[in-house]
Amino acid sequence: MLKSNSKQATERIRDYVCDHVNFDYDTVNEKYYYVIDLEKRHENGENMDMFSVYANAIFTIMFEEVIENDKRRLSFQEYFEHWCEGLPSCFDTGYYVNRSAVDILEQTALQRSKYTESQAEEMLTRLIFREIYKVASKR
Repeated sequence: MLKSNSKQATERIRDYVCDHVNFDYDTVNEKYYYVIDLEKRHENGENMDMFSVYANAIFTIMFEEVIENDKRRLSFQEYFEHWCEGLPSCFDTGYYVNRSAVDILEQTALQRSKYTESQAEEMLTRLIFREIYKVASKR
């Protein structure tokens, strides 16, 4: 498995997030249509960090859908894990259902024997949360 703090692992996680978001008019509330507009501007050549845009939007959506309505006292990471397990419409967390988190994490055959699929799912979710939270905590 890639070292979780390596630059390569960070880039893979950021790429995974950018490749698996789904902000369109059918999946998000209209107050997030700005993300769709920013995607179009980015596609037209405007230079911007789309990971930061996605990270802030995902964190805000997760906050509104889970944290504001939940009376338990959990950490942001625990709430994020709970939200991902529920298969949100704006972010594809299909590795809980139909894709292998082990493959996403690029594990070798030896490492695959050490980790179960559920351990890989938890690790992948933690790594995604870490990268999203880095951006969201700066705002």
